[in-house]
Amino acid sequence: MNSNTLRYTATSAIAWLLFGAIQVWAETTSPFAGKWVVNTGETDLLREDLDERTTLIQNPGKVRISVMGLPLPGGGSSGMPSHSPLSARDPAELRSEVMLIEVQAQRIMLNFPDLSGPDAMQIMPKGEFRGRKTTWSNRKIEQKYKTTERRVQKTWSIRSDGRLLVQVMIKPKGGKKRTFSRVFDRA
Repeated sequence: MNSNTLRYTATSAIAWLLFGAIQVWAETTSPFAGKWVVNTGETDLLREDLDERTTLIQNPGKVRISVMGLPLPGGGSSGMPSHSPLSARDPAELRSEVMLIEVQAQRIMLNFPDLSGPDAMQIMPKGEFRGRKTTWSNRKIEQKYKTTERRVQKTWSIRSDGRLLVQVMIKPKGGKKRTFSRVFDRA
């Protein structure tokens, strides 16, 4: 090996070590990283009351009339049926009591230890991926997506008291927009 090749190899190794150290430092400096446990008292203070006079779904229970299997005019549903007979589930952030957040350079990993199956872990790559747009900084994490049934926007932020505030806005198609808030303490 000549001296130029040795110098190049040593310089490359040092550069990779510095890059790795910088990436580890960036991952550990995020205020969101760590284990978070829901604070039910603070969460209850932010709960909005459901207005009993309004419904989340427009025209619920529309009657369909048919005679000998033929639908009568005006009795059918006006919209297209849903692609799935299953209703959409609430996001894991609203169902889990514990949330583990790991922040990396190009993705955020959320683990929900008290949930099972595909809901137990969520990987959020930076930018747009599979219809979900995710952005973050040291002040806020935000994810937006749309389905055939609804629009969802999730926001994580650190409050002035050091607690994690998670807000999930759900706007059903043809329904009223609702915002759900949960407060988490660092464990």
